[in-house]
This record gives sequence, structure tokens and C-alpha cells, in this order.
Amino acid sequence: MTVLRKMVNFKHEQIFTKKAERMIKIKKVWLLIEKKVDFPEADNLIFKNRTKDGKPTIREKILETLKGNKEVIPWIEVETATDEKLAIDAAKAGAKTIIISGKGYSLAPIIALENIVAETQRLKTELYAFANSFEEMLSATKALDIGLNIVVKDSKLISAFKDYFALINFELKPVKIKSIKSIGSGWRSCIDTTDIMKIGEGMLVGSASNAYFLVHSEVKKGKFTPSRVFRVNAGAISGYVIIDCKDGEIKTKYLIELECGLKVLIVDRNGNARRVLVERNKIEHRPLSLIITELGHKILLQEAETVCLTLSNGEPKSVLSLKPGDEILMYLSKGGMHRGTKIEEGLIEH
Repeated sequence: MTVLRKMVNFKHEQIFTKKAERMIKIKKVWLLIEKKVDFPEADNLIFKNRTKDGKPTIREKILETLKGNKEVIPWIEVETATDEKLAIDAAKAGAKTIIISGKGYSLAPIIALENIVAETQRLKTELYAFANSFEEMLSATKALDIGLNIVVKDSKLISAFKDYFALINFELKPVKIKSIKSIGSGWRSCIDTTDIMKIGEGMLVGSASNAYFLVHSEVKKGKFTPSRVFRVNAGAISGYVIIDCKDGEIKTKYLIELECGLKVLIVDRNGNARRVLVERNKIEHRPLSLIITELGHKILLQEAETVCLTLSNGEPKSVLSLKPGDEILMYLSKGGMHRGTKIEEGLIEH
């Protein structure tokens, strides 16, 4: 029984790792417009049932039309299983592009979208879902982890969507540890997300607004604990955590402020970041360690085997094993924070 359990756990971790290593592919967004104007952020335009590059959209006699012209774009309203089958059959009939909506330009049922993606994923058909909100766009692009491209009526949604997936990168620097010591106990935040992390990934957390430690996720199992690929045990509740970055300007919250439904950044060893949802914030009273770098930066982390900082080679190292001279990854910035927004002021934080 013991051997079997170990084999199952190993396979379970392998699956998580493979899912976490998938590259994010940004989906295309088309704009349905009423006036014939150019909109550079849209990947294509649909005006009077014809795309910018001249392909007609059709809503009737779809399979018959496809027999003679594979360039037409079927637009199928999916309300029933029959409609779902029509979309699948159109893809099998050679349609290069299909647009799927619910009734009256609504989002089609997600289950139907997932079924269509599953049945057509090995074909070369590009699937588009009509969406009316940013949240609907995200849902459609995540269907079965493969997702669909998007059609919208509101051009503002395109900008918001592309901003959301814009590359975020932090210039991480290697900094040496000066000292580590037990300092007493206090309340700490353990952040559980809805995402899967891998080796080299964690959150940027700091006791001061100009210095953030890459606190590693609990990907590696310990002697007494299993792997928690969704978790970062992030430190004292009053610590800053970077939740977003736009145009080079970071946004932070205190760790105690993170709660279910909010977003936070996961950052890897190369400084690449992605936005993830918070599931819960486990605030508990625990023993703490004070870690000080050779540059004088400090952080309070729970004194536990599972709590790790990220070494300069991307590997996690437990707070209990850290020693002076170890080189960890940090993000160093200037100025202070005011209600989570970066400001330039003569602020000193000890």
C-alpha cells in the first residue's frame, strides 16, 4: 500500500508540473462594429457580416455552404445540443473559423463551449466565442484550458483584455543573507491561490516598500508535509505583497488584506509574472524568523520547514536551512507606497 501511494502522489505531482509549465497563449479578439472604422487593437473587424479581410459570416445553410466555400465563417447561436452538434459538424466539414454565441449576442453556455473545444481541438478550426464582459472573456479563453478566441462589441474590452495579458517582468537581483534568527511569534498570512505553481515561483513580499523577497511557493514536499502547489506562506500580516504592475508601476496590498476573489502576482525566478486569484488567506499565530540581507533589507517569515526563500539559481531553501552567505532573489525599488500605489517621496522604513 505504501509503494502504491507514493506512485500515485508522484504521478499527481507530474501532472501539476506539466500544467504549470504550459505557456500562456494570448487569444485573438475581434470587434463587431456598426460603423466602418479602423480599430488597431482589434485582431480583426466584423462589419455588416463581413470581416476586415473580406470573409463573410453566415448564419444559415451552414453545412451546405461549406461544401463549396471553406472561407465563410459560420456564426452559430448555441442554445441546444443540436446547435452544439452543428458547430462540431461545421468544424469537421472544414470551416477554418467559427463564431459561437448564445441567443442575442450573449455568451454561449460554458459547458457547450467546452464540448465544442473537446470535439474540435485536433482540427485546424479557429473557434471564437462572443462575450459581453471582461469576466466572460476570461471564462471563454480558459475553456478546457485550451480556450477560444473572442468577439466583442465594446472596444474598451479589447484594451482591458490585452492589458491583462501584457508581459510583466521584474528585474530580480541576487542578494546575500547576513543573518537569520528566531524573534518570537506573531500573526502570519498563508496565501492559497487557484493556480498551480512550480519550482522557482512565488510572491514578492517585503517588510519595506523598496525591497521585496521572492518568497517561494510550497511546491516541494517536506519531511512531514505534502506538496501544496497552490500555496505561498508569505510572512507577517503587515508585510507588503505586490499584486499588480502596469507600465512599470507596482501596486501592493498588506498581506492581511488579501482575501478570496482578489488577484495577486505569481513571479518566477526570471522575474516573469502572471495574475492569479486568491482562494483564501490563512491568518494564524506562529513563530517567526527575522531575516536580514547584507544590504540591510529585512523580512519576517514563519519559522517552518515549508517556508522558503528563492535562491539565485531558482531553487527554494527553507527558512530553517538558510545561512549567512546564501544568495537569494529580490526586487529592489525606489520611493514609498500610499494605499498600495507607488509614490516618490523621502520615505524611510526601518
